[in-house]
Amino acid sequence: MDLSLRDSKIFSVTAVITAYNNAQYIGRAIESVLNQTYKPEKIIVINDGSTDNTEEMIAPFKHNILYIHQKNCGASGARNCGILKATSTWIAFLDGDDKWLPDHLERSRCLIKENRHLHWTTGNFITCLAKDNRSSV
Repeated sequence: MDLSLRDSKIFSVTAVITAYNNAQYIGRAIESVLNQTYKPEKIIVINDGSTDNTEEMIAPFKHNILYIHQKNCGASGARNCGILKATSTWIAFLDGDDKWLPDHLERSRCLIKENRHLHWTTGNFITCLAKDNRSSV
């Protein structure tokens, strides 16, 4: 890749959200991607054969995402489906019961901009235990 390209081309990103029976959380996950300070080029939501009302909860977002429903293949199969539909330089995965902090993609972009040799990145996470009203890093 020509590293002299504009920064947005170096870090064009597709967000791939995988969901299996995540009706309770999928809206929160999608909103966390829509609310990024650095916007993804595309958002793909893979419904991996959910048997709950996950599809119903995704419906309000269908104008902002590429929605794919497939028979249940497991997390890897759902992610692979998203990879095949992605068109960007980078792919960022999010599980349907998780959410990103608003600057997640911006921080990733900065890291990659400063370390052009990277092929993948990961980050820390915060575990929230809502029933216990606590979180941990």
